[in-house]
Amino acid sequence: MKKRLFIILAVAALLITGTVAAVSAVSTEKAADAEAAALAHAGVTQPDWVRSEYDVDDGIPQWEVEFWADGWEYDYVIHAETGQIIAYDKEYDGPKPTTSSQTKPAEDPTVPADPAPARLTAGEAEAAALAHAGVTQPDWIRSEYDVDDGIPQWEVEFWADGWEYDCVIHAETGQVLGYDKEQQTPKPTEPAAPAEPTPPVNPIPPADPAPTTDNTTVSITAAEAEALALAHAGLTADQVTRLHSEYDVDNGVPQYEVEFHHDGWEYEYEVHAETGKILHSETDWDD
Repeated sequence: MKKRLFIILAVAALLITGTVAAVSAVSTEKAADAEAAALAHAGVTQPDWVRSEYDVDDGIPQWEVEFWADGWEYDYVIHAETGQIIAYDKEYDGPKPTTSSQTKPAEDPTVPADPAPARLTAGEAEAAALAHAGVTQPDWIRSEYDVDDGIPQWEVEFWADGWEYDCVIHAETGQVLGYDKEQQTPKPTEPAAPAEPTPPVNPIPPADPAPTTDNTTVSITAAEAEALALAHAGLTADQVTRLHSEYDVDNGVPQYEVEFHHDGWEYEYEVHAETGKILHSETDWDD
């Protein structure tokens, strides 16, 4: 009985070993196919380096392929059975080592790294951004140098014909790393100057009265001033109440201040005491 059980276990072990070897061979072959499919999709023939890893995600067998070429990092997910591209990503991150096994040497954290040199001037970066956007005469333009993830670059922003442009230019190669265009309300080339306040208009022009003993001249009576005010309001004396007038000199101008009431309204007038001209009129509801 024990001998038979030993034989069964030995046969099972041989079958499992053969199956694993067969799967390993198939996986090796499929890895090369997945890498070839990813490279073909990216249009890359000579990558700096490439690596792949087999995985099963949500029951889907797949190859995760990563490679570098000309400073770009590519990441692909390839279906391990059909060769279909499930997902891919491409990101510029500068030159990488020629082999994936190389590691970056440790840096002393106490010594700050020197910023990468800007080989392109701000003017050259702006010219590259304008050329990429097809703009010859921007409303205004500005640029700022920066180093992002070790990549020296110029961030260029400008406006033209109501559009806002943002470009990221590689400071060494002049390559456009990022680009955005958005329609906006056109910005003025210079801030608008605040409007000058309009000086108030004096409704009562100063008059030089004829000299008298009190430096003023009265040519009309109070009754005449009242009649002029009533006529201006389109009323008669028997239509109004509380009619009265008072003589005054305001800023050298002799005048009568006339006041009366009609149908709940209060009327106030200023009548020039020499010419009879209506200098000011005001009507208010008198509740």
